[in-house]
Parts: sequence; structure tokens; C-alpha cells
Amino acid sequence: MTRLILTTDYIYCRSDADDSPDLFLHFGHDFGPHLQRLVFGHPPTEAQLEDRFDVRSEQRHQKRGSHWLDFLPSKRLDRFEVRGIGLAQLCACSETVELWIGPTANDQLELIWLLDYLRRRRAIPRRLSLRPADPLVGSSTEEVAAMDAPRIPITSTHVELASKAWQAFRSPTPQAWVDLLREDLSALPRLRDTVLRLLIELPAPGTGLGSTEIGLLELIYPDPPHRLSVILNTLVYFNGYYRHTIFNDWETALLAEPLAFGPEPAITALDPELQTLALGNFRRRQDIHRESRPRLTEFGEAVLIGRADFSRHNPIHRWWGGTELTNANLWRWDPVANVLIAP
Repeated sequence: MTRLILTTDYIYCRSDADDSPDLFLHFGHDFGPHLQRLVFGHPPTEAQLEDRFDVRSEQRHQKRGSHWLDFLPSKRLDRFEVRGIGLAQLCACSETVELWIGPTANDQLELIWLLDYLRRRRAIPRRLSLRPADPLVGSSTEEVAAMDAPRIPITSTHVELASKAWQAFRSPTPQAWVDLLREDLSALPRLRDTVLRLLIELPAPGTGLGSTEIGLLELIYPDPPHRLSVILNTLVYFNGYYRHTIFNDWETALLAEPLAFGPEPAITALDPELQTLALGNFRRRQDIHRESRPRLTEFGEAVLIGRADFSRHNPIHRWWGGTELTNANLWRWDPVANVLIAP
């Protein structure tokens, strides 16, 4: 093959150009709106990652979506005879591998995971390069191939830095992730920005909420009330002001629910059905998002202006990388002083 080009979700190629001499494959972990991306929730275990990206086994991959190639175009896989192949095996047998990586925090986590994954399997191709790129969702393979993105040859320096960053992200506290800011991260051009973008999603001093949660309160505040679906789209997709948003609309909606259903809610008018509705019932959840017109409570207004701490009145339980955030284990990040505050 001419080139193996691995892309993240923001550099996703349409399947209408399968006559390309290059093999374009998406290697991300996000295989559906309700399935986990690396940026949200608990990171997958090593066993889960190995299972998804290893050579297909009929015993382990009976369910569609359990293997990394399940949602790639069949025509493309058959043409290059790679159906069921493992990610490391494909890279090891490819003469040239290019990583077309988007700018989002999730894209960058995919990158550091991939380099660490290949390093531990001794599957780093001799001609491996990184091509940082801007989002091109839905572009044809020809358009992606013609992109004039810089090519950065991957060396041991890049791989070691990626492995260190991936292990830091998976650590049980954010301290190792913060420590990355003291190092030279220039080998991976977008890593420093990713470190900071993730840190501001830790609870802040004074409010107990992360950046996206505060952004939700800010958008809910004005009158007349808007539909939750409009608020989510504004925060995620029209984020000129909220440029640090790292979650998609599905993940942001899941962040909104604890704001509404605690002992001291910050927002009201969310349908309580969301508390019992299965996460996989995406259609019904979307209907509720379109029907709900949330408002701030008085407590929510106090949180928004920093006069009340959400975590002192409500249970906290969410994952930030490998850190399990709870009321007793509430690591905070001060974005003004750039200081990590231990529980």
C-alpha cells in the first residue's frame, strides 16, 4: 500500500472515495453517541483497549462495535484485505504510517494513547509521522490527502513523551498531569494546550464546578428560557466564547443532569425521567432535551457568581481521567493562579 493514514474523529473521511491508493482508517474510541470517548468518564482499562484493538477473535468480538474496524466501510477493508486485523499488527506491517490528528483534547488523548500502545507492543513503524491538522469532518479521502499539513517524523522523544502523558492522565490524582506543565512538551505541538484544557474541567475554587458546567449555567441564565438542546448546541458547536469546551453535546448533557437533581439543584425544569432512563436510549433523551427549558435556581445564580459552592450542598461523583472526583476526593484547579488544590 502507498500509505496507511490513521485519523481521529475530527479528521474523518467519507466513504465515497474508496478508490484512493492510500488506506484511510479512523482509530478513535468513540463508536457512538452514548459510548465513551477518552475525554469523558473513566479511561478504558488496558484489557478493554487490548480487546478492542487486537486481532479480531470470534469469541471476543461477536457484538458489532466491539472491534475497532467494525464501523469502517466494508469496501475499504476488503479492498486492502485488512478486515479483522489488529491495530498494532497493521502498523507493524505498513511501510509508511501517517497520523492525521485533530486539535481537540480528545484527539490529543487518542494520539498519546496510540503512541504508548504501539511502543508497548514494539510496533512503531520505521516511517511513522504526525500531521497535526484542523477539523475536516466529512472530507473526502482526496481532500485529506491533499492537505498541506506539516509532517513531523516520530522519534523516540515523541513516543516517550506520549507514554509519560498517557500514564499521567490515567493516574489516580491529577498531580502527574499538572507536572507535565514543567516539561518541554513542544515535541507534541498541541499537548500543552490539551493539558490546560483538561485542567479547567476540574472543580474550581469557590464554585466546585468545572468550566463546561459553569458555561451551562451562564447559558441557562438569560430569559426567556431556551430549550436544553439549543443550549447544548450553543455551548459545544457555536463556542466562540466557550472555546475551551472539550465535551460533545451528549457528554455535556450528562454533566447537566447532576446540576438539576441534587439536594440543592442549581437548575430546574429538567424532566426527572432522565434519572431512570437508560443511557442507551439516545432518541428519548434527545426528545427530553428538546422539550426541557431549564432555569437557574437562586442557588444556581449564587454558584454562577461565586457566592456558593455547589459541592458543599450536593454529591459529586464523576471521573476526570483516572481521578475519581467525589466530595471527599475533590481535587480543584485554580485557573487564575494555575495551582492544583488537593482535597
